[in-house]
Amino acid sequence: MGTFSPQLAILLQDPQHRRILRMSFPHGDGPQAMMLANRLDASEGLSRDFEYVVDVLSDDARIPLEHVLGKMVTIELVRGDGSLRYFNGYAFEFRFDRTDGGYAFYRLVLRPWLAYLKLRRDNFVFHESTLRRQTELVFADYTTHADWDARIRGNDPKFTMACQFGESDHNYLNRRWEAAGWYFWYEHGPAGHKLVLSDDSFGAQPVDGTAPEVRFQKHGGSVEEEGISAWSPVRRIVAGQTVLSSFDFKHPVPATFDTPSIVDQGNVLHVEVA
Repeated sequence: MGTFSPQLAILLQDPQHRRILRMSFPHGDGPQAMMLANRLDASEGLSRDFEYVVDVLSDDARIPLEHVLGKMVTIELVRGDGSLRYFNGYAFEFRFDRTDGGYAFYRLVLRPWLAYLKLRRDNFVFHESTLRRQTELVFADYTTHADWDARIRGNDPKFTMACQFGESDHNYLNRRWEAAGWYFWYEHGPAGHKLVLSDDSFGAQPVDGTAPEVRFQKHGGSVEEEGISAWSPVRRIVAGQTVLSSFDFKHPVPATFDTPSIVDQGNVLHVEVA
């Protein structure tokens, strides 16, 4: 590609440790070209697979895409107090975006190892297995990537029979976890990320940060700490009642349970979820 601007030359020569966003390949298997994290858009949530979209800057517009795809990548964010926040994931998407002023721009999408379970559909019958055992059996096929921990305090009874029929491993485990009241989150470090399963919401660590409150900064300004810049209330109509029926092949009459919504929605059509 063409000659790089002096500004880019300075940027590419600047060591990673002097940047607010740092990018690395923990397994040392990244391409030889210089790659710098220019922007990070992160999305995280409880019982949700995270997704990190990284705008990457490079001095090489010919990086083979397959040299990055599938690799583990860590993004380090230097916080105000000098500590590091890690964003680790696998490269599920890598694309060349454009060149501009001698810059080569790429777009990198990082997801957790659990996202690999969306790529396989299977048929399997679990006999006399607890949910933890079913999870272990599914994860056994992903041993090179699976890093997880089950912090379950409640009972984990055996299933007489549980069936996975034509669905992805990811969907099967998620619906079983949800039915059992389990939820999950990810813990990140410089060399990887761990899936943590729990049935106790008090087992999660507090949100990172030094202040227990987040300030509202309507007009921006020179305040350096994190803040909320916009706040807009919204309401949506939802189901007004939930009815559940439990099937048990040992008893012909199913057990039912119903409960009304505690949300006052005003004068709207009352519907139920069954």
